[in-house]
Amino acid sequence: GGVLEVSGELKPGAPMTWAGLAHYPAPSPFQPRDLSPAKGLRVTLRTHGDTVMAQFFSRLGSFTPEMQPLKTGEEWQTFDLPFASLPVFAPSEATALLFVVSGKPRTFRFEIRAIEWLR
Repeated sequence: GGVLEVSGELKPGAPMTWAGLAHYPAPSPFQPRDLSPAKGLRVTLRTHGDTVMAQFFSRLGSFTPEMQPLKTGEEWQTFDLPFASLPVFAPSEATALLFVVSGKPRTFRFEIRAIEWLR
């Protein structure tokens, strides 16, 4: 397997200062898909000291995501993100999964080595 690198710059004056990557589990963005056969996600990443927010969107949350902060140094770290710990996220009606950085203007870089379903 390879590594997915996400890098860029949060620029001052932007209306929304966040960037990252998104996965839409259904054929069209923000359409629901049933992810309930899985118990959650396991992600292996390194954030180089920055905080990456894992965001889970579903119809239940009315497009307000459930968020989990993930932070590492230079070493790879694996995080288990069980759906049961996300009360506003309904995996039976999942619409999007995002990994983003936000906040003050800066350059950023994070890397994802693996994402897998918890069964």
